[in-house]
Amino acid sequence: MIEFKQGQVDLAIDIMREVAQWGREKGLRVWMDEWLTRDLLITEEADPSCFYVAYVDKQPAACMILQWQDRLWWPDAPKYQAAYIHKLCVRRDFAGQGLPGACLDYAVKACKSQGAEYVRLDTGWDEERMKVLYTSLGFEIVEKLERQKGKAMALYEYKIPD
Repeated sequence: MIEFKQGQVDLAIDIMREVAQWGREKGLRVWMDEWLTRDLLITEEADPSCFYVAYVDKQPAACMILQWQDRLWWPDAPKYQAAYIHKLCVRRDFAGQGLPGACLDYAVKACKSQGAEYVRLDTGWDEERMKVLYTSLGFEIVEKLERQKGKAMALYEYKIPD
């Protein structure tokens, strides 16, 4: 059974750092630890209540930030049009257990309770592993944003079913 607990900022950041360290060891482009701090992650749009930890059999297994506005990547979207997932991470001991899908299901339920139409997220355009994961969950790439130094971002959207 998967249970989500809200407001667990420090534990969520610990999971993010653990997953980022694993990614660096595998040669993946991941977040630097200095980006994974309370000061940088808690914002006007992502207050402590936006940090969630997913538990499997009472063990912390995954985390995400789930917020209701994202003016950086979706500047024209009104608040509560969508839920925005950031920093979705699954601890390696729980890989392959469908936790990204469980996080999406949780976000969909939250969207339905708020009347939101979409779940949205973003990642680097060249992040092929993430592209495969997110499209397998039903997300569609709705925009490619060119960034500095030739980097591009992919904006993903999942339409909430009726």
